[in-house]
Formats: sequence, C-alpha cells, structure tokens
Amino acid sequence: MLTSDRGRFSEHFPPWGVGVLDRQVPFASDIRDDDFSVGAGYFDERFGAGHAPAAQPALIPAFDEIEDDFFDPSLVHPLIREFYQNSAGFNLLLERVTWRAPFGYVAPLYTRLASHVFKQLAVPSTTRTPRVMHSHYGDLDVDNDGTPDYRTWIRFFPAADGTPRKIFYVAALRTIRVQEGRRRRSFLSVCLPLWSGNKCSVFAFGNGPAGGLTLTTGRRDSKIAGSYLVFHDVPVRGRVTYLPALGLGETLRFWVPSGPNISYILGEHLESWRSKEVFRLEYRIERGAGKQIRLERATDAISGPG
Repeated sequence: MLTSDRGRFSEHFPPWGVGVLDRQVPFASDIRDDDFSVGAGYFDERFGAGHAPAAQPALIPAFDEIEDDFFDPSLVHPLIREFYQNSAGFNLLLERVTWRAPFGYVAPLYTRLASHVFKQLAVPSTTRTPRVMHSHYGDLDVDNDGTPDYRTWIRFFPAADGTPRKIFYVAALRTIRVQEGRRRRSFLSVCLPLWSGNKCSVFAFGNGPAGGLTLTTGRRDSKIAGSYLVFHDVPVRGRVTYLPALGLGETLRFWVPSGPNISYILGEHLESWRSKEVFRLEYRIERGAGKQIRLERATDAISGPG
C-alpha cells in the first residue's frame, strides 16, 4: 500500500498556507506541469524511468488498511472492494453527464479548451449515449528510491477503432494515514498536474447505505479533507504554498443495486462550487477484461480532434 504517514495534525489545520514546510502539509506534492498542456505522456516525460506500468493495477491495493475511526472497509460491498483492489479487471462506462445552470452555458467552451489545449480534466459537455472509458495504471517513483510514491491513473475516451482519442484526466493517487487531532484518519489524495502546480483533492472515506462507499472532500469532521491548489517550491525551494481550490468540492458515491444476480456497480461524481452543483457524472462499472491501454512516451497525439 502506498501511504504518506506524516504524523499528527492539529484539529485546527489551516485551510491555506504560504511558504510552509512540506512535512506540515499531508497532501504536499511536487507534481506540476511546466507548460499549459499536460497530456497522456506527462508522467513518462517528467519522471522518465520513475514511471512504469503498475505492478498491481489497483486504485487502492490494500482496501482493509484504510480503516479509520470514521470508516469501516469491511462493511463495503465485496464488488466495490474488488473494483478498488483489481481496477484493471473492470470496464468503466460513463452513462450520463449533467451540467447545471449557469455552468452549463460555458461547458462546451471549457470542454474544447480542456481537450485540445490543457489536455487535462476534459469533462464532456454532454453525452448522447453511454461512452466507454479506457485506462492506464502506473507506478510512480518520484525520488527514485525503488519504492513507488504514487499510483497513476490516466483515463481516455477511445476513438471508434478503439485507439485513444481524448484524455479525460491524468492523475497521481496515494493514500494518506494521519492522526488528526485524537482520531485516526485515512484519505485518498488525487493529484492532477496543472501549470506550475497541481489541483489536489483530498477525499475522506465514508460508509454508504447497503454496502455503499462515499468519498468526499467536504467532511465537516475533518480539517484536512478538501480541494486545494498546491504550489511546491513557492515562495522558495523546499517550501509549499497551498490554497483552497476556488471553493470547489467533490463527492463520489458507489453502490451495488439491489436484486438477484447483480454484477455491476453504479457510481456518481458530483462537482460543486460553494455548495452549488456544477456537474454530475454517472457511471456503470462492470467486471470484465478491462480496457487498459499501454502508453508509449510522447503520446500527446492521442488527443486527436473532436
């Protein structure tokens, strides 16, 4: 399990910090992009041999180890647990995208910029029919000490012939276990490289009804969970500046529908701004061969037109 055990944190963990030591920030990361375009080849180009295909292509390889004082992984439905521990063995289908007003008015422009310029966070403006997503899972060893520091997850929408076409997102993930105040907490940190820094979503785990799983950045009982903009080596080398990510929040929910012979997971991803819903993504996740695309270096060309 990839973890970042950074000791004890006060219940008064500040929501922003300028020029603090990275060990004071549990989600600190030096993952950043040096230009305005991320692309599928980002990890290979920036970290070279430090990025390799995942030895165990899983979002959370050891699910039981994320147990804390607020979350019991043993109560999560076995199919959801299997998805997180064997992610490459599942197919991911985006069934619906819903943008809420007034954000929906700018969604087409945002999607075009994200797809063709930034090559990151390319949330579709709409989807007329369910769309299959393909994935690449990797291990990232930032400091080249032989131990992976992150799991990488690159998601695509494939073209009609099955080759990658548009990037959905390029992300580095790791689990964080800390002592927050007097309570044990586990978080999932999802780091999305952006120009000069990264957007880091720190999700707290929660049990949902009937074996469901919830991950959210908006837990009132945690000062660490949240969405942040992180700038490493700012204002000076070895220091970190982090800020709340413009009022953004995220919630992920997964559940298995009731009924006989159900073998799929339903999920939704809600993005909000100051508690107002921006968009909602609805997923269907099925056990299967999985669609993991092996990427070569310098593969930005896969984000073709359209």
